[in-house]
Amino acid sequence: MLWNDALEALVGEFGLTLETVYLLPLMPLVEVMWADGVTQPAEISIFYGCLTRHLADLYNQADGEEVISIAEAERFAGDLLNTGPDPEKLHRLSELSVQLLNLIP
Repeated sequence: MLWNDALEALVGEFGLTLETVYLLPLMPLVEVMWADGVTQPAEISIFYGCLTRHLADLYNQADGEEVISIAEAERFAGDLLNTGPDPEKLHRLSELSVQLLNLIP
């Protein structure tokens, strides 16, 4: 799969913005959190810790430029964590995320 194909699938199928694509490394964690059909407070805490570290890494890698706002990241996370996503759709999103990440040199 080519980078553009994977990106178009993610944006088209899941309504992601170009900014939220940067949060895709967290998708496997979200999939695991919903494996039993419910998220636990401890899992949510771990997720937000990972999200915070990921945003800081993006900021550092972009030489101090904001890649994705905290508000947009929280909105993205809230959508995934507050409402149980369709398991098949979540699995597909996780798969596409991994494919996209594997295409990064």
